[in-house]
Amino acid sequence: MGTVVVDVVVLGAITVVFMFVLSAFATRILDVRIGIIRLGIAGILGLGAQIGFESQFVWGNANYTPALIPLQVGIVFFVAIAFLVIAELIVPAGTVPRPDQWWPAIVGGAQRSRRYTEISRIALRSGLLPFRPNLDSSLTGHNERMRQAAALRVALESAGGAFVKFGQMLSTRGDLLPAEFLDELSALQQSVPPAEWDDVRQLLEAEWGRLLSRSSNRSSPSRLPRHPLARFIAPG
Repeated sequence: MGTVVVDVVVLGAITVVFMFVLSAFATRILDVRIGIIRLGIAGILGLGAQIGFESQFVWGNANYTPALIPLQVGIVFFVAIAFLVIAELIVPAGTVPRPDQWWPAIVGGAQRSRRYTEISRIALRSGLLPFRPNLDSSLTGHNERMRQAAALRVALESAGGAFVKFGQMLSTRGDLLPAEFLDELSALQQSVPPAEWDDVRQLLEAEWGRLLSRSSNRSSPSRLPRHPLARFIAPG
């Protein structure tokens, strides 16, 4: 039993050394970076395959000879390299985030999902959805386009930011939209409702990482323009 344990420990050490050599070779010669997790799995599989070979042909075999050691080491190398090649073909390196990137990715995905949900609710609440294009030249068609244009403007105003700028851009594209939409969206050029100071203050505090009261002497700030290109400087 003691011989078996020593044999496994020695081959395990050889496997660890081989994994580091293989990683260095792949990085310097092939310009391929092997992640530590993928490298560890390859080493475990290789060592496991070798232990399986030993359990069948070495352990308890009175005719065992050290001449089998190169074969045992070769099994480790072959299985490890085979796994790395197959893993690279199925999931190329870099396509799966590192473990330290999992939580930021989850948080970012949750934030995007909340934003998408918010935008969908705005579209439904404003009456923009379901949207059915209407090119009828009759009075009924004109009224329907007026309703849709108003719903689109309200939705863009509610979404704010880049959506307002998008609406401003659309208001100049007579080659894309009917006249009813152009007239309604042109209100986004000068008549956008002002942003609430509380929203602006929360954004500034999040960006600056400190309370705005410490960097501004304004005790009762007025409501600020909501134009997407608006800029202001608070006294510091």
